[in-house]
Amino acid sequence: MTDPLISLKGEHRVIERALHALKGMCLRLEGGKPVEPEALLKLLDFIHISCYRGLHQPAEKCLVRTLLERGVQFKGGPLDNILFEHEVERRLVADLDSSVAAYNRGDPYASQPLINTANHYVDLMSDHIRNEEHVLFDIMSKVFEDQSIALLNMVFEPSDQELGGAACELFERMVTDLERGWAA
Repeated sequence: MTDPLISLKGEHRVIERALHALKGMCLRLEGGKPVEPEALLKLLDFIHISCYRGLHQPAEKCLVRTLLERGVQFKGGPLDNILFEHEVERRLVADLDSSVAAYNRGDPYASQPLINTANHYVDLMSDHIRNEEHVLFDIMSKVFEDQSIALLNMVFEPSDQELGGAACELFERMVTDLERGWAA
């Protein structure tokens, strides 16, 4: 059985690669060059499925509850901050959805809001990943101790099953394609 913290860090690396592709798209738009609508939609699909259904939903549904049951402070503590970041990320993704839709419709004013939102999203996600790995993962390893593998696998396994066994390979291919075409 794989250590789930190692798996989560691996998923973070894939997300970071997608963020590099998004940053590259922004640089292209800032230079006045177009970005293929299909590439933007593929990136949004990755964000919606991998980040939210694959990572945030299980973390919010099960992991937080389990940490609270084990005495980890919520209000004003690191969990509160991480969940706040999830909320901001959701709003930014909704804004990205709108910006990409406007851009794909050919709205001549859509590029700048898309660039601004995407850059804000990249910055927030980069900080969020660091926070999770340096704060949350440290808390998790201390709280769960020897039970971490079984407990954390129980938290994230339903999401893995819902997405399907081939989801990780699919996401890896999606990000590789995006990175190859767009990474900054």
